[in-house]
Amino acid sequence: MRGADRLEATRIEHADSKQLIEAYLRERPVRATVLGREIPYQQMPLDMVRQWAGEEVATMFENFENNTDFLDLEALHAKYPAVGWHSYAEWAKTVDWDKILAG
Repeated sequence: MRGADRLEATRIEHADSKQLIEAYLRERPVRATVLGREIPYQQMPLDMVRQWAGEEVATMFENFENNTDFLDLEALHAKYPAVGWHSYAEWAKTVDWDKILAG
């Protein structure tokens, strides 16, 4: 069985919101290098999210905030070595930031 075929219908945990926010804050120099400028992080109040995006999205964000389980990324990478894992910096370099930031 080939790599991708082995993963079909397999649930793989992913990094949760808190880890991504921590990575975002930790990677400020990466963003400054990739973008040429800083994009500040600002957490929106859930009531604002609810008005902006509806109840379902607000509930999802609330669940992210209340989740205290953290994923062991090293164990995940060891379990699935064939997956093309990448860092935040590697991913950020693939994004067309000019297009995104143009609105």
